[in-house]
Amino acid sequence: MVCGAHNLQLAAKDVSKEYNEKIKSARVLSQELNKSKYQRLIRQHNIGMMRTDIQPRWDSTYIMLDDLNKNMQKIKGINDPNLDLTDDVWLFIQEYVTAFLPVHIAMKEFQKTNLTMSDFYCKWISMQVQVTNTPDGINSISSRLKTAIINRARKFFESDAFVAALLLDPRFTWCGRNSVYDETLRDRGIVQCEKIHHSLNRLVMNPEQIPQYHTIDNNDFLAEESVLLGGGDQDDTEIDAQNQVLTIKQMIMKFLAEPRITSTERNRFNVLEYWHSKRDKSEWKVLYNISQVVYGAAFSQVKVERDFSGFALVLNHLRSKMSDDTLNAIMVIKYNLDLLQHVNFN
Repeated sequence: MVCGAHNLQLAAKDVSKEYNEKIKSARVLSQELNKSKYQRLIRQHNIGMMRTDIQPRWDSTYIMLDDLNKNMQKIKGINDPNLDLTDDVWLFIQEYVTAFLPVHIAMKEFQKTNLTMSDFYCKWISMQVQVTNTPDGINSISSRLKTAIINRARKFFESDAFVAALLLDPRFTWCGRNSVYDETLRDRGIVQCEKIHHSLNRLVMNPEQIPQYHTIDNNDFLAEESVLLGGGDQDDTEIDAQNQVLTIKQMIMKFLAEPRITSTERNRFNVLEYWHSKRDKSEWKVLYNISQVVYGAAFSQVKVERDFSGFALVLNHLRSKMSDDTLNAIMVIKYNLDLLQHVNFN
């Protein structure tokens, strides 16, 4: 899964590369303004230090253009042919800074805040709406940026884990006339939750109780519903297994029928606190456990860095070549210490 902030960087670069020549002209001016021979003129006109971009980092390009835009009239007032740009480049800079402002703000938020996948997507949608509402200029930057953001967002939905995160967040509507997600997408999220439930069962059940996990046919959701927890006597066990799987699906459908979070409440809503408030209610206990796995997945730079810090507690120079199963078991225990009391060590 691609980091959310990185995906936004790629969307910005998709658009920016179409204006490479104009950005290059702005970069040359920014570099000139920082040369020592112009420092006296810079101080006379009360122009601050220009920040020149680091090309692999899109947000630094935005900062460079924003600095030039804020000082445009002062720079023009110097009347030096080496310290000026053509009118069409200045116009481009103005339009670029205006169009990309929501992206710049979102980028900083994605990089500084530890977000769940659904929190991230709420902020992504908000950013997309702001870009859509930004008037387009003669360079058509806003419309191109909107298209790039929509195209990049489609990548998120290739991940079943991402779909499950939206499915378990009451800010998103999956049922009724206001739903923007189709049944196929919803069913993918349900199957992902069933897989997580099965994996959690494996942590707390005796070996002979562990259900056999059959391969899912992604082209047939009836087959997906039969993620059978089989074994033992075929008839009775398969019926019980189907009931257990369907119960999970019914729980999710019941949850989807619950009142949704209103637009005025969304900014204050915390999906982790929402599910924590349901942890002691028997009807929601299973979905609570699933939600803890779903929202524990890393989807931002901050979360990935925290997870790597967790690995520092596991790996050292004497213990660096462990099997996948051993490493997975250690990480499960370190991140889910409350599960230990339920584990059968016999």
